[in-house]
Amino acid sequence: MEKKYEKVCYDTNFGYCIHHTTGMSAEESTLGYLHYPTEFMFYYFIHGSGIVKIDGNHYDIGEGDIVMLTPSELFYCSIEKNKPHERIVLHVNETIMKNFSTDCSFLFMPFYKNERGVGNRIPAQIVKEFGLDKSFESLLNIVRNPDRTSSTLAICKTIEVLAQVGKILDSKELHDSGHMCENPLVNEVLNFLNNHFREDISISGIASTFNVDKSYLSHLFKEHMGVSLWNYVIFRRIYLFNSLIKKGHSIEETSRQVGFQNYSNFFRLYKKHMQMTPTQFKKKVNPEI
Repeated sequence: MEKKYEKVCYDTNFGYCIHHTTGMSAEESTLGYLHYPTEFMFYYFIHGSGIVKIDGNHYDIGEGDIVMLTPSELFYCSIEKNKPHERIVLHVNETIMKNFSTDCSFLFMPFYKNERGVGNRIPAQIVKEFGLDKSFESLLNIVRNPDRTSSTLAICKTIEVLAQVGKILDSKELHDSGHMCENPLVNEVLNFLNNHFREDISISGIASTFNVDKSYLSHLFKEHMGVSLWNYVIFRRIYLFNSLIKKGHSIEETSRQVGFQNYSNFFRLYKKHMQMTPTQFKKKVNPEI
């Protein structure tokens, strides 16, 4: 009998959130996950295997591997079916640094050095060498058994994870840069979208630019990227919108700058994908405004 995944979320207000997932199902996939602009994610695959696609780069994931994601990266994760699976997912927000009297923001600097989708996988051998497996297991144990010291310990352990991963990122040879999509057309379209997503474009227009049928292009893009072509455009626009709003820009003007010419349409899409309104998001990242 097929077992469903069991997911347990350990959420706090201290700048981190932990999900622990175990079980076995026919298949599990995640499409186009939207991050908040200050959120980082670490996927620690304890058991099981699959494929993770990040901004056109593909990674084969096995037991003991860790996949890192920065706030601007879209990803698709497909877990191998009919096999036991367990993973820990750690979300880290830069607000975690508010818990310290000294400036520790330098711990996030290594994460901004890589191109999107490049260098995201830490192989199991390196995970063990740097003790990341023990750190994740210790962190999970801390939040599973809360007491008056658990919040402080969890924050310190999360900082330890950031420091360990930062050292790995500074050593380019220690992590996996993945491999680009093998389809040259998809790579060309991806490059085109990243350079023109703010413009008045359409699927038909993009297909015409590359002299292919739009249905064929849509199918091909989703097959290789794990997200539909148009959703990729929407996500890119929303990411840019979020980063500008974080800097204090106005909502309606910014929505036009990133490519949404109709505000009502933008509002509907934003609420659908972000699970909040643009105004709610602005208050979240700029509470003093």
